Amino acid sequence: MTEETPKYKHDETNRLGYTFRGACEKDGVYYDIYVEDCEIKTPKIIARFGDEPNDYHIGIYLEDWPHPIGIMIPDDEEKPKYKHDCTNCVFLGPYAENNQHYDLYVCPNDGDKISTVIARYSDDGPEYFSGLYFAELYEKDPDQEGRANKILYEALKRAEEKGYQR
Repeated sequence: MTEETPKYKHDETNRLGYTFRGACEKDGVYYDIYVEDCEIKTPKIIARFGDEPNDYHIGIYLEDWPHPIGIMIPDDEEKPKYKHDCTNCVFLGPYAENNQHYDLYVCPNDGDKISTVIARYSDDGPEYFSGLYFAELYEKDPDQEGRANKILYEALKRAEEKGYQR
């Protein structure tokens, strides 16, 4: 890793809860590396390679740090761990907390409007958390009780990063 300050514009990256961790170069492309501000074992990373809003790759942070570009797993290659029977839902990626794996989803209606967010923790049909309302409660007051609310808020953040709107 090199560089102490980012090369590319990054206002949106900071607003979404990512911290600049350094920069690196791979195959002639320079990347600013941001890591998600959270306490999970596999937080997401953003590798920004330009100033335009879509000039970035998203992956997950693996143990081989500080070489994130070579080990990134793009969102479209991630697969859910658990079965989910709603064909309208869009998989947002994995999430882990307290040694529990969750598959995060957004269930949109009218194209890009968020109907609800979901955190599935088993193949068994009713074993999931859901509710846009609970994600918004956590957003307004992160100190309140409710592990499910925090996880659903993570799903909401990811959905909005992908362009879904409330």
